Amino acid sequence: MHRTFALCLALFTTLSGIALPAEAASSQSRKRTSTSSAVQRKSKKSQRSVKSSPRRRVASKAKPSKSRKLVQAKKSRPQSKATSKSRVAVKTFKPKATVSAPKPESSAKSASKPVFLKAPKTEDVQTNNPKLTAPSLTPTVAEAALVAPKSSDAPATDTKAEPATEPVATAPTPEPSKLTLTAAPQKVFVAGNEFALPAPAKLVKDELLAPLADALTQLGAKVEFRAEDKSLHIESAAGKRLSLYADNPNVIVDGRSETLSVAPTFDGARFLLPTIATAKMLGYALRTDRTGALHIYPTLTAVQVTPTEQAVEVKMILTAPVKYTHNTLQDTASKVYVDLVQTVLAIPPGEAWKGTGEVQRVRVGQFSSEPPIARVVMDMTRMLGYTVKVPERPNEVVIALSLAAMPPAPLPPMPNVVVEGDELKDVKIVVDAGHGGKDPGASSRNGTLEKFLTLDIALRLQECLMKRGATVLMTRTNDTYPTLAERVQLANGSQAHLFVSVHVNADARPGTQSGTMVLYATPHSLPLARSILSRLLQELQRPDKGIRYRPGLYVLRHTVMPSVIAEVAYLDHPEEEALLNDPHFRQRAAEAIALGVVDYVQQFRR
Repeated sequence: MHRTFALCLALFTTLSGIALPAEAASSQSRKRTSTSSAVQRKSKKSQRSVKSSPRRRVASKAKPSKSRKLVQAKKSRPQSKATSKSRVAVKTFKPKATVSAPKPESSAKSASKPVFLKAPKTEDVQTNNPKLTAPSLTPTVAEAALVAPKSSDAPATDTKAEPATEPVATAPTPEPSKLTLTAAPQKVFVAGNEFALPAPAKLVKDELLAPLADALTQLGAKVEFRAEDKSLHIESAAGKRLSLYADNPNVIVDGRSETLSVAPTFDGARFLLPTIATAKMLGYALRTDRTGALHIYPTLTAVQVTPTEQAVEVKMILTAPVKYTHNTLQDTASKVYVDLVQTVLAIPPGEAWKGTGEVQRVRVGQFSSEPPIARVVMDMTRMLGYTVKVPERPNEVVIALSLAAMPPAPLPPMPNVVVEGDELKDVKIVVDAGHGGKDPGASSRNGTLEKFLTLDIALRLQECLMKRGATVLMTRTNDTYPTLAERVQLANGSQAHLFVSVHVNADARPGTQSGTMVLYATPHSLPLARSILSRLLQELQRPDKGIRYRPGLYVLRHTVMPSVIAEVAYLDHPEEEALLNDPHFRQRAAEAIALGVVDYVQQFRR
């Protein structure tokens, strides 16, 4: 019935042209679109749920249940920081995980931290470049020690520079020790010298307990044992102070307390030091060799360069006094170098200071490992004069480069000498290097010692004479002291034909005398003296100090063959000291003496 009524009403409306009310039409349209709208709303709702699902998943991870927290905690423990940061990135919907910069140190901490210099190429300072080595002689390191070795106690002033010329900062000390201890060592060497252990050492855990208190004195340390509290007090040459107590792991280091892994002990007669910890606190290097012997070395801990009005001052700071040599080199550039013997480098090798003007840079390197030699090289645009200053502390070496003190003019080229090989055939010659060992001979204000210079020239002379066919006997070939009687006995007992002793001169008024002289004591020695002096004057171009009659000199008076003493130059004269420090000058001196001997022999063979 309702359907019939609706059809009639529609027909009537069509025929009469009467429109339906707006409400009726809209209700009809809503009915038609209700189905499609419901479908669209359902689709949008599903899309929103899909888009929001990652957020809900992240939120669910952020707030897990208790059981999931335990699982996640276990999983997150071994994760790295990078993993945790990437999780945060996902949570915040960033496209890429960002790595945060490290937190800056506090101003107080960074202020006390030293400034590091980048180590560039070390070139010949780190490698055994022949251009940087002095001529090789026996014994090992003899040439380095003879190039002009100075007193091991020679250190210098500690002047502070303005901020613009602040000395180079010391980089952190790398671990200088190379230990392989599977058993307590039976032998100990301190700076190359064997130290006799008064009692066996003990290996406890990873520490070595050894009676090395007296050994530290060989490194310039002051050691005091106090029986009342069984304590040992050490003050190193660098000023480090330690107080150790028997059976107590606490040690006082410069007034503050530290704890040792193994406590020192006292066996009733000797104090056993925890050697590894003690060496580290005092700045010494420990090494073991293939035989298992223990070696203790001082270290180079800093190189400070301070510009001066003349040029620069280079201060080398060590943990103990060391023997050192210095010399100049002129190959592709002009250089002054210092070799610190039996010394381990405890700062990064490379450029320690970059300068301007005449001094271009200062470099450091471990020139040799066995034996350890630390080398400091000063590169210059041209060769400058330099002096070794007397330092305030015994653990320092100071070189002052100067624009004013130029080195002497170079010697003229040496004429070509024809070596026939038999000029001195069947001639036996005793070559005596003056002084030696406990007798240093003359010394300069800079600490140059005569005994090293005479040995160097004598060894060179030996080679020159042997090349010409001579048989050469040496009174010494290292830093030892044969007595005057032993030198004479060698010459007379071997029935040598000639005796030549090498010395350098000095005067009671330093710096007032210069030149070359030859001494003799017996009439038959005068021709030999004349021949040698003539050649020395010709080759060295030094002032003629003449031939001097010295009958009171033991070796000249008691030798039966012609014998002379050649005084090559004056060690206490600044210009001639610089010459004596030059290996080329010493080689020329040796050649000149050898030529003088040849002249003498040929004169009497005619």
